[in-house]
Amino acid sequence: MAKAKQTPTGRAQGGPKALTGLEGPIIEGMATLFEKFGPAVGSAMYKAYLGNTDLFIQIASSHREGDYYVVELTLRNVSEHGVYLEALSLPDSPKVPLEIGHKVRKDTGMTIDQVLVWEAVDQSTFLPAHLRPGGDDSKTVWLRIGPISKQPDKLADVKSMKLGYRYSPLDEATSTDKTIRVRLR
Repeated sequence: MAKAKQTPTGRAQGGPKALTGLEGPIIEGMATLFEKFGPAVGSAMYKAYLGNTDLFIQIASSHREGDYYVVELTLRNVSEHGVYLEALSLPDSPKVPLEIGHKVRKDTGMTIDQVLVWEAVDQSTFLPAHLRPGGDDSKTVWLRIGPISKQPDKLADVKSMKLGYRYSPLDEATSTDKTIRVRLR
C-alpha cells in the first residue's frame, strides 16, 4: 500500500489512498467467505488477503497415528488469480521424512464397516497443486511426519514444527516461499 504524504506534524493528509477499483468485488467476495465459512475462517482469510498472501493454509487437525505425526491441511487461494502450491518442506528439520498422502476408506473384510487409512502419494503426482481463484476451491492435504522412533532426538518431545511451502501466483513472475508453525499433538 502506498504511504500517505505527511504534514509537517507527521499526520497523513487525507488518509491512505490505495484504491485499485477492486475494493467492491473484494468486499463482496469477503462477505461471501464470511457467510460460507463462518466468521473465524472468513476473518482469517481476509487477514491473509490483507497480508499479501495469496495462499491461505488452515490447519484442520494434528494428531499422532502410531509412530507418526499426521497433519491435515486445507488450502485455499484467496486471490483473484490462480495459484499453484509447488512444494512442502520442514525447513528446520530437512532430514526428517515428510510424506504427502490422503485418507481413503478401506473395507475391513470382516463386516460392511470401512476404516479410514493413510495412503501415501508420490509428491510428483500431487505437486504442483492448482487452486482456482476466489477462495471457493480448496484442497485437503495430509502430511505424515516420522517415523518418530527412528529419530527420537528430533521428534520424540517436539511440540511444534515449522512447515515451509512454496507457491506460485499466476499473476507473478516468481514463486513465494513462506512458513507456518504447526502444533504437533
